[in-house]
Amino acid sequence: MKLKMSFLLVAVVAVSMIACKKERDEIKLVTLNVTLARGTNYQLNLSQYGDADDVASIVTQATDYVTSEIVTDAAISAYVYKYSAGASPKVPAISGDKVILKVAEPAGRGHCGNKETDITINFTLQ
Repeated sequence: MKLKMSFLLVAVVAVSMIACKKERDEIKLVTLNVTLARGTNYQLNLSQYGDADDVASIVTQATDYVTSEIVTDAAISAYVYKYSAGASPKVPAISGDKVILKVAEPAGRGHCGNKETDITINFTLQ
């Protein structure tokens, strides 16, 4: 009986390992270059970068902003990144900004591979 249980346990572990090897980490890198007039708003629908159960987060926050946040838009059931820069730069002679976002499977979903999209937005502010 112990031999059958040991064999069953080894078989389950082996099948799990084989299944996990098929699912590898998949990290997509996206770079967006956006020209934006100071004092105007920019928004990006993040649903195109993941599926319905993914979570969006800011990895590296912008530096010259009035608004830089991810919100859930109930009307479209999706995460939306919103950005706006002030009418004048926080630091003189700064004409750009940068934010890095991530859209990924939530932790603890039992997936073997990590699937995420890293989105870098380079803002040219005028």
